[in-house]
Amino acid sequence: MAQAQGRGLLLRLIALFKFVKAILLIATGVGALHFVHTNLTQSAENIVRKYHLDPGNHYVALALERTAS
Repeated sequence: MAQAQGRGLLLRLIALFKFVKAILLIATGVGALHFVHTNLTQSAENIVRKYHLDPGNHYVALALERTAS
């Protein structure tokens, strides 16, 4: 009987993990759709300003450059 309860708990944990993963995937998709009809470069620059990132930083500049192309 204890083994059956363990399997039930394991199945519930797997189901919860898959549910959370699906919710995160949906949220990512909705976030990506937000950028379809917006200026991606302007949005990236706004994020850099909002989080006080250094635009001269190699990686930040590279990301901004890639959004411009």
